[in-house]
Amino acid sequence: MSNSIYLSIAILFIRADLRREKRLMKKKQRRVMQDIPWHNEHLLRDIGIDHRPVTEAGKYRTFDEIVSLRMRSIFRLMSMKIPT
Repeated sequence: MSNSIYLSIAILFIRADLRREKRLMKKKQRRVMQDIPWHNEHLLRDIGIDHRPVTEAGKYRTFDEIVSLRMRSIFRLMSMKIPT
């Protein structure tokens, strides 16, 4: 005995709805996995993507300050006298 046409159509619609929901869930999961909160500096620091170096007092240094500190340390190393 075969199913009625109404039952077959209902099964088709239910399967299509399940596939649509599954596709939407996968889309949401991909979006959550790739959505990095670039505007939130605290979360970026927690996951280790923070690119700004922090001083001892907790303040951020500018690029010019970093360069001047590095140059000063390089000059200090070059001017050291090696005891022989």
